[in-house]
Amino acid sequence: MNLPFFWIDVAAYTLTAVVAAALMLIVVGVGPRRAVNLSFGLLMLAISLWAGCSVVLRLALWMQSGTQQFWMEFSTVPFTLIGPFLLLFCTLYTQMEERWPYGVVAAGVLLASLLTVPLFQHQIVNNVRLTDNGIVTWDRSLVGTLVSIPLLISAVLALVPVWGAWRRMREPYLAIAIIILVVSGVLFSFISLPIPTLSLAITITISLMGYAILGRQLFNPLRELTENLEQQVAERTQALEENANELQRTLSRLRQHVTYLRTAAEVARDVAAIRDMDELLGQTASLIAERFDYYNVSIFLLDETAEALVLRTATSAGGQRMRERGYRQPVRLDNIVGSVAKTGQPRLVFDVGPGAVAFDNPDLPLTRSEIVVPLRVRNQTIGVLDVHSTQEAAFGEDDLVVLQVVADQLAVAIENTRLFAQQQASLRELDTLQRLYTGEQWERLLRERLMTTQYHYTAAGVKPGGRSWEAGEEEAITLGRVVTARDNGDVVLVAPITLHNQPIGTLAFRRPAEAADWTPQEMALVEAAVNQMALALENVRLLEEAQRRAARDRLISQAAARMRETLDLEGVLKTAANEIASALGLAALEVQLGTEPEQAQDS
Repeated sequence: MNLPFFWIDVAAYTLTAVVAAALMLIVVGVGPRRAVNLSFGLLMLAISLWAGCSVVLRLALWMQSGTQQFWMEFSTVPFTLIGPFLLLFCTLYTQMEERWPYGVVAAGVLLASLLTVPLFQHQIVNNVRLTDNGIVTWDRSLVGTLVSIPLLISAVLALVPVWGAWRRMREPYLAIAIIILVVSGVLFSFISLPIPTLSLAITITISLMGYAILGRQLFNPLRELTENLEQQVAERTQALEENANELQRTLSRLRQHVTYLRTAAEVARDVAAIRDMDELLGQTASLIAERFDYYNVSIFLLDETAEALVLRTATSAGGQRMRERGYRQPVRLDNIVGSVAKTGQPRLVFDVGPGAVAFDNPDLPLTRSEIVVPLRVRNQTIGVLDVHSTQEAAFGEDDLVVLQVVADQLAVAIENTRLFAQQQASLRELDTLQRLYTGEQWERLLRERLMTTQYHYTAAGVKPGGRSWEAGEEEAITLGRVVTARDNGDVVLVAPITLHNQPIGTLAFRRPAEAADWTPQEMALVEAAVNQMALALENVRLLEEAQRRAARDRLISQAAARMRETLDLEGVLKTAANEIASALGLAALEVQLGTEPEQAQDS
């Protein structure tokens, strides 16, 4: 037997057991109420018991006491707990937030406890012996191999929190020791070498842990408290500097934002009073381009089908050429302005950075950035505001907010302009209908009444009839205002009598030739009198029309009442014929039932 390897193995395990026990006492002593200290103490306890039993096992084999099977099985129990305790310690030390490691630890401890029954029944390991090199070896059953795999997996999983917290771990020695412990424990559990590999690897691991704990005061609450305070001070200082810088940037953005909003308010104020659509769009685009110093500002509006956007105005020379060509874009997602109109969401497009777009419009060759915002009224998109800049990544959230405010105000102004145009058209149509109705009613009235339509005033008084047509009357009716003229030397003043801009007559005045011309005051007085005359004539006509309607309704009501007095069909027909003929002054009236010619002949 190779005694040097044997005693090296014994010395390594002895050193491991002593150091692990000492580290357990030190760490638990300085922090008995800290979970991370207690978990490290459990890990050191398992390593210390396993290493101590390994020493006794080797001495028993050397002395051939026959107790090697018991010590092998007894040392296996703490060895199976090293993996779960290592995972528990790594989870607490790295402050891992996930909860799954605790479930794995609980399962590993339970599995190690259940393993003790077949273990001490010699169903896991047997035939423990020393090789010629002085290395302990044994035979492992299939059940032992299968059961040990989950326990080794828990040890491998301990690397997960270590890997995740590698960059923020303050002591690399501890991380290196953990990695050596896991790799050596897993590797040498299945591979047996003719040299004391596992014991030496564990010794190196314990040495690194001892240096980290004793030399670097790891797990010492006072050291950690000091480091935490220093870190908090550094973090607070950095946070204050960042807050100061952020505040400065925020103030700068606020100033710029206030400037933008002031400019937007000025744009809205300037376009609020414009009622012509083309003037409104052109003035708004020019104001935006001028105040914000943009390369091109275009305004698109939906056509009648709402399937295409029509360029209505543009500020740059290239944009104006596009408008003259009747530039249109379909409302689809494959183009920028069309996608904004379809989705109702603004878009920012740049030629650099993520999602960069190559601008290839030959009419706008200097475009480097583009922002398109929808024109919406009552949740309906009516067009888009398209803005181009020659600067790289020129637009940000502030520009988007301001341009959306301007677009919303422009959309309202466009809608008001459309409503105003529709209202004006309706008023013109209503005025035309009113004039036609007034003219027709007066023509019907004069035709039905056969009344005298012309009166002449002289010194003897007012008489019907008069001169056929005064000079200037045709001109007064055509122009719709008071005019003066000369007729055979006399001074003539003619004022049209109008209702709803519809002439219904004239009022003419004549002075001798030697008299003075009509003064503006006299013309104004005549015009006021004529207006009052027109209203009085219209009131009389309306009164007579209302009286006629009332009389007609009364006759109809009386006729209907008499027809309802009888229940006989023939009597109803006779009464209807008599009442209608009497009301209309007819000489004869025929009432006939039936619509077919044969029925009429039979009757």
